Amino acid sequence: MPSRKLRAAVLPAAALLLFAALAPPARAQDEGSPPQPSRGAQAKRDDTNLELHLHMLLASNAEGQRGEVPRELEGVVRQLKASLPYSQHRLVTTFLHRVKDGGNTLEVSSVGPSLLTQSQAQQLTAPTFYQFSVGGVRLAEGASGQTFVQVPRFRFTLRVPVQTAAVAPAAGDAPGYPVIQYENVGMTTDFSAREGEPTVVGTLTTRRPDEVFVVVFTIRRAAR
Repeated sequence: MPSRKLRAAVLPAAALLLFAALAPPARAQDEGSPPQPSRGAQAKRDDTNLELHLHMLLASNAEGQRGEVPRELEGVVRQLKASLPYSQHRLVTTFLHRVKDGGNTLEVSSVGPSLLTQSQAQQLTAPTFYQFSVGGVRLAEGASGQTFVQVPRFRFTLRVPVQTAAVAPAAGDAPGYPVIQYENVGMTTDFSAREGEPTVVGTLTTRRPDEVFVVVFTIRRAAR
């Protein structure tokens, strides 16, 4: 039979083995997994808002289309003149909205005067409808440390009036009138851009062969 000293040595060893078996396993972090942000860094990110400036420019070779362009878009106009065969550029409209960094979706619907008709009477009776949505806009840092903005979902649509016919004046003083039909034009894409730098997202043709719409985005951190 074992001695009392041997039994005394065996019992503590068995107790240690039982404790090790019942203790929860340590959770080791994978070597390749990215470090988790601290609570302070996450709270700072949650407080960050972004300003989205969507500009629509009209590029054309038609006389009388020259107009004012904001100073912040002068570099974009130089870029457009170097890459597209249009000499005149003017600002059509600007949308300004605020979104949360990493937020879900911004959806905007608006209406304005017709962009594709020429007489003032048609502009008053045939408006243009704008609709765009932006989702998942997020600040990110590149390898060089420069901040850029990721836009994984962007959709822009115009419902534009197009004159398909004209009704002749009736007898008497009744005026004639144009026959207007609405058509959808637009784009769906994803892109990234440097923070605060105007970026050409795309172009849309019009019914005239010598002009196009240019969609420009500028995204920067909003003031608190």
